[in-house]
Amino acid sequence: VMRELVELGYAKNIELKITTNGTHDVTAHLEKYASHYKAFNIGWSIDGVGKMFEYLRHPGKWELTKANLLAAHSLLEGRKNVSFSINCVVSWINAAALNDLESFAREFLPKFAVFYRPLVMPFQLSLTSITAQAQACIKSAWEAHNWHPASKQQIDGLQSFMHSAHISEQEFADNLKFTLDTDVVRDKDVRELVPWIAK
Repeated sequence: VMRELVELGYAKNIELKITTNGTHDVTAHLEKYASHYKAFNIGWSIDGVGKMFEYLRHPGKWELTKANLLAAHSLLEGRKNVSFSINCVVSWINAAALNDLESFAREFLPKFAVFYRPLVMPFQLSLTSITAQAQACIKSAWEAHNWHPASKQQIDGLQSFMHSAHISEQEFADNLKFTLDTDVVRDKDVRELVPWIAK
């Protein structure tokens, strides 16, 4: 489709937005077609780094995705019509590990915008579907990190959302069962990634 829009002469009037989980290299498409578009944006759905990425974006592999992100970042130089962003969906699974994603993005992808948005569905994974004690653990993790100003405002918004509701320990145990049931199919265990579950 990208090629056809260029060949038909429509691309120069189009602001193209693409979403990817980063598991495929898009640099060839970027190099070949981006300059023909009025604007060319790629939103990378990255919800964590390392094992967190591999858990949430199963069966994606972090090292491959990282290489794709770095390759794409290197192509941003001098391309004024091209923009990239990290679009992170925040659930109770990755919330306490956002500092790892933030550190990676700010160090290795400084030309990327970074957006944090709360997961709403499935509700079992929402920041509001955990106990007040779990929310306090996440809050402590966020407060311990030195956030980029643009991210800090988003984290403050996530914190307000998170504290708008909480559930009992028994309700969380039921929610955790929902996640552990899906983990069995994928041969994963969320408890290995979320340290506050054991508290």
